[in-house]
Amino acid sequence: MKIKVWVVRVLLLSLLASVLMFAIPLEDRMVYGAIPLEDPTVYGALPLEDRMVCGALPLEKGRAYRPTVYKDLDKTHWAYENISKLSETELLKGYPDGSFRPSREVTYGEFIKMAVLCIGKKDPAKPSNNNQQSHWALPYYQEGLAKGYYNKSRIDPGKLSYPIPRGDMALILSQMLGEWNIQDHKEILDKIQDLDYRNPDEYHFVKIYHAGILTGYPDGTFRPEKTLNRAEAAAVISRFLDTKRKQLFPVPDPPPGKTLIPIENLIPNHVDDYMLMDVKSYWITDKDPYSYDIVYSLSGIETLMIFPEDRSRVVIFILGDRVIYTSDVLSTRYWVTGAKAGELLPDFDYIGVYERCSDTMMLIPSPFR
Repeated sequence: MKIKVWVVRVLLLSLLASVLMFAIPLEDRMVYGAIPLEDPTVYGALPLEDRMVCGALPLEKGRAYRPTVYKDLDKTHWAYENISKLSETELLKGYPDGSFRPSREVTYGEFIKMAVLCIGKKDPAKPSNNNQQSHWALPYYQEGLAKGYYNKSRIDPGKLSYPIPRGDMALILSQMLGEWNIQDHKEILDKIQDLDYRNPDEYHFVKIYHAGILTGYPDGTFRPEKTLNRAEAAAVISRFLDTKRKQLFPVPDPPPGKTLIPIENLIPNHVDDYMLMDVKSYWITDKDPYSYDIVYSLSGIETLMIFPEDRSRVVIFILGDRVIYTSDVLSTRYWVTGAKAGELLPDFDYIGVYERCSDTMMLIPSPFR
């Protein structure tokens, strides 16, 4: 009898624990004590294995980092979406205590880092024990300097820890944006109350104002001397990226005199392949137009990151006469279609790149050989 009573008690306790467990809403069940597994605002509406942890390599292959969540930023903040997206790609980072501090003024170093990384460059920072006295943002500053976004007389490296004014933000973003047609330059300039032709930077201010990246204030002023906080800077970089995405980076055309090779010489059965049925020829480039990095999905799938972004391109891997198809996220990250958790990128001879419905494919020799 005593044994039966004991068994009944165990069963009742187990049942009670189960009831309590499932009484908790699914979205509140925590993964590793951090964030809900099925929170679409953090991971995006993609299958679990395809949700990317961008811009950071795991400590070892197959082990991915969790997405960033800041303890002082919730979904009600006006810049939550901008900050979350930029943090996923590591254009933004929080502080060691887990905070983001959205109201804190953004510094030259922080803004220059965001600017340099947002145009699709590898992170130029290289940890070094011999570089402890240097400012953490110096590699980004030097990269921006080399690209001509500013000069030392305008932005000295000694400013990296100081808040950056809107005027210098506009200068940097204007140089990064490149050519921009402003047909109504005078009309725009006349609308800005605190700006005229006497300001040596007026072209850059009008250009960024016209592009909608750094807008004015309700009283008609631009206030180039005013600083922005980290949340406002995130919105500015997001608008810049949206504008830059409209300037697609097309797959290069073969240079004059470049030999076009019939596609059947490389892939004899291409006519049976719906992805290649329109491609008639290919050429092998001598100058790779892209740069690359490796990132991992949440489930540890090894993924090739290609800069810059191009929504119109198709990317495939070619090994011998075999075609390996890829899926993509945000038109920058590619992994083998149907890859399973922990799967690595395959060995390949070439990266094949072409625009949808194009009859010519560019081949890039593997950058990893």
